[in-house]
Amino acid sequence: MWKTCLILSLMILVSAVVLFIWKRKKKSHDQLLSPFHTLFAMVFVAIMVGIFPAFRGFFPEKPFRLFNSFFLSLLETIQIFTVNIDGPDVLEIIRSESNPWSGVYSAYMTFLCIVAPLLTFGFLVTLLKNLMKDLTYLRRYCGDVYAFSALDMASMTLAEDIKSKHPKAVIVFAKVKEETTDIVGRAEDAGFLLFQKDLLSIKLDRHKKGTKLSLFTMTDNERDNLLLALQLVNKYKDRDNTEMYVRAAGSEGELLLSNVDRGKVKLRRVDEIRSLIYVLLYEEGEQLFKNAIPVSDQEKRITAAVVGLGRYGTEMMKALAWYCQMDGYSVVIHGFDKGKEVEDRFKASFPELMAKENNGTFIPGQGCYEIQIHDHVDVTSTEFSKSITGMKDLTYVFVGLGSDEKNVAAAAQIRLLAERGGTHPVIQAVVYDEEETAALRGLTNYSGQEYGIEPVGGRKTMYSEKVIISNELEQQALARHLKWGNEEEFWQYEYNYRSSMASALHLKAKLFCGIPGAEKTPEELTEEERDVIETLEHQRWNVYMRSEGYIYSGSTDKASRNNLAKMHHDLVPFETLTEEEKRKDSRAGTVG
Repeated sequence: MWKTCLILSLMILVSAVVLFIWKRKKKSHDQLLSPFHTLFAMVFVAIMVGIFPAFRGFFPEKPFRLFNSFFLSLLETIQIFTVNIDGPDVLEIIRSESNPWSGVYSAYMTFLCIVAPLLTFGFLVTLLKNLMKDLTYLRRYCGDVYAFSALDMASMTLAEDIKSKHPKAVIVFAKVKEETTDIVGRAEDAGFLLFQKDLLSIKLDRHKKGTKLSLFTMTDNERDNLLLALQLVNKYKDRDNTEMYVRAAGSEGELLLSNVDRGKVKLRRVDEIRSLIYVLLYEEGEQLFKNAIPVSDQEKRITAAVVGLGRYGTEMMKALAWYCQMDGYSVVIHGFDKGKEVEDRFKASFPELMAKENNGTFIPGQGCYEIQIHDHVDVTSTEFSKSITGMKDLTYVFVGLGSDEKNVAAAAQIRLLAERGGTHPVIQAVVYDEEETAALRGLTNYSGQEYGIEPVGGRKTMYSEKVIISNELEQQALARHLKWGNEEEFWQYEYNYRSSMASALHLKAKLFCGIPGAEKTPEELTEEERDVIETLEHQRWNVYMRSEGYIYSGSTDKASRNNLAKMHHDLVPFETLTEEEKRKDSRAGTVG
């Protein structure tokens, strides 16, 4: 029995150490017990097994011998962990056994009896630490709460931006591992509350009624974000002033979140790439029209090159197509990507945007744009160099190749090629690293010439309050939606949200370009202004809908509309619309 229990106890102890190390290295937070708690529990079992033989002699009667020995071992183990035992007595029992294992056994159990109180101390420190976090949380009873499902660089960057704008806000992170890392230390220094338990387990509603509760599920795993969001919505759907931000750019997120019973929760699906493109156009899109090159007395041309047709490039190319719909302007967009069949995939996703009857036809009221996709073209190739130098009216370049290094290198090469071709376009490159972003601003060559590369998409921009949570554009989009719908539908349905955002974006562009009547209410428009506004707005809307993958339903009958199939009855030239539909365009295309 002594030999068996010693071997078994040693095996448990070794397993505890191995499991502790493995759990510490494991990246996932989804663990039943933390590494420390696992070690604590297994050392407890190892001691209990180790001292079990010492108490068998206390109970000679067979029927209850094992049962009583087990419970006495349990009691003595608890006393060892709480330093409530005369240790030498137990060790003396072990040493008194006349067997070859007693010496090793005694040394082994002495070691465990020393380790046990240390683990207890660690357990009490952890318990006290968590208790202090709960008390700190309760002390901030009146503060608005921003709670994140995990701590990573993206959520940390957003939290810091929120804290800079709302110093009294309570920032909470869930599922934070025990070990100290740079990001954990950074969060602690900032005064953020770090919990090891998950977001569902934290009682976030223990706050003054009316305070704002903002929940964020924004990890890299979009499916986990969705599943947690659905559980959180169910938990807080009866709470007022509660909002949730879910990072889920895919179609699954759009389907699930549009149909969930959200109660009072304002639920927002976060697509940071699309949000970045929209905010970028809202803040800097006017330079597209400023830099347009006159091709006649009546027309200026915007010629754009989008280099890299991943998520960033595709979103930008789609947005440019409808954003640049403006009286007196035409737009030509060149998309470059080294992948094969990129054009075919783009056509499959946006069939009518690329259809011959629309793409390059320049029909007022229907759409005035031209998109050319150059696939299987590497930015380092001769073909690419010839294409850029050959664009004598190039005015804008957007670079999104998938890494900061590639984007910066490509942007610098494009500047060289454009200069050789006699053009000086605005060049914007996606640069995620903040230090590199700062270095690129105002960068010059040895002779003092500026490269003129504008870095966009830095972490502090991508994960900021104005991009993720709220911004002027979003408020204007809501105001536009309220002209024909209610606020609940604006937040609930992605179609309404995105469409209104695009409408608000284009309105600002109309005002900048001086489109007659854009600054008026629909009732104040003259007949001439109404025709201009309605024709242009329908033209913009047509291109926007095609960029979302919609096609004409085949009939102007409203009954033919099918949103599941992305088929719309109004994707027709302006003059074929009913008077009722034309009036919608004047409401959408004006300030009032």
